[in-house]
Amino acid sequence: MARTPASQTPTDPGSPRFRIEHSPFFLMNRTVSTYALRMERALQMVGADIPRWRVLVLASERGPISVSAIADLAVIRLSTATKVIQRMERDGLLSLHRSTRDARVTEVRITKQGRAVNRLVRGAASTIYNEAFAGISAAEIRQLNGLLRRIFANISEATPSRVASKRAKHRSSRDG
Repeated sequence: MARTPASQTPTDPGSPRFRIEHSPFFLMNRTVSTYALRMERALQMVGADIPRWRVLVLASERGPISVSAIADLAVIRLSTATKVIQRMERDGLLSLHRSTRDARVTEVRITKQGRAVNRLVRGAASTIYNEAFAGISAAEIRQLNGLLRRIFANISEATPSRVASKRAKHRSSRDG
């Protein structure tokens, strides 16, 4: 059975059959935006916000972790991550230390108080998660996560085809 090229489906903006409500990116954006609104309200109830939630979870799960790794994983600017982390240090939720391996690197560790707040924000996040995934099986969630990882890899700047293309452009401009 022949597959229809993606460019000929109503999901591709280049297709004459395209409709916004069929776009995976439109649907993902609506879902993520609605999730963010719900999370903001839930986190406010426990004195947190989404950037703090991301930093707390990463520091808890991966600490000690560098500020730049937090920025990368949380998909926030390094300057924003730095400001959030410094505020959280002042609030006693995190501690900052110079890396013993590389003095240029600042490592973030969660404190006892940070772990307590992390439990609160995880509880709030769990409520939203369970509402969002009601009626969806664990296998379907794993499948969704797998698809999202593949899409992310396809559009990430670090994909092998993009890296090879950038190298080729650099070589041709250098040699030309």
